[in-house]
Amino acid sequence: PMVMVDNYSLFIIAIILLTAFMSVLLSLDYLRKVDLERGEYYYLMLFSVSGMMLMAMANDLILIFLALELLSIPLYVLSGFALPRVDSEESALKYFLLGAFASGFLVFGIAMVKEPVTAKGLFSKITSNTRYTISLYYLFVPRVRYKSRQRVLQSQIALRYKDTNTDLNAF
Repeated sequence: PMVMVDNYSLFIIAIILLTAFMSVLLSLDYLRKVDLERGEYYYLMLFSVSGMMLMAMANDLILIFLALELLSIPLYVLSGFALPRVDSEESALKYFLLGAFASGFLVFGIAMVKEPVTAKGLFSKITSNTRYTISLYYLFVPRVRYKSRQRVLQSQIALRYKDTNTDLNAF
């Protein structure tokens, strides 16, 4: 199966939903104060949360990629949500271009692995075959590290956080 629902994924989904709920509560007053209250904000946040939940249940590399894109594309739009501000638009464009470049690395890494493998089967292939280890390390890990904001392109990530809304950064 491509989706696996177990206790661990349910726990992660509960954390994601709690975080999204807290972020919506933070957003209500903030968006009103800065005159950005539009309905699209909550729909985009909902799509991003659905991508997070799908990633928590994913059991296949292709589904991880689709969930990651479902998570990131609404965040690209949300980072440029403060439309009159030029720095917000610049932040969205930089975030989109760097995310598209990192997505290419991820797709290439998945293509190098070549076979549909489950998460459990993937780790046995990594330990037994050097080709899988190299392709995953150099092509899969940078995308995941970029999305989790770990030391990849630090200056661009700092600009993204500086130029976007406070409530979105909290999310």
